[in-house]
Amino acid sequence: MNVVEPDFAAGSEVSTLTADCVARMEARIPLGRSSGPEDASGAVLCLCSPAAAFVTGGVLGVDGGKSIGS
Repeated sequence: MNVVEPDFAAGSEVSTLTADCVARMEARIPLGRSSGPEDASGAVLCLCSPAAAFVTGGVLGVDGGKSIGS
């Protein structure tokens, strides 16, 4: 079994986060933006593909580099 571990996502139009809060969170991410639905889904598609057939027990961090620092 593999795991996809997404990080901060700003959310939808109904999010209660202020623009300032989102900007501060995004500033902590080396790629400079929060994740979107295509980021995690791309990782899942990769792990489900034949190219990842020998990948087992992995945790794929989808966090824009946040887990490795800036």
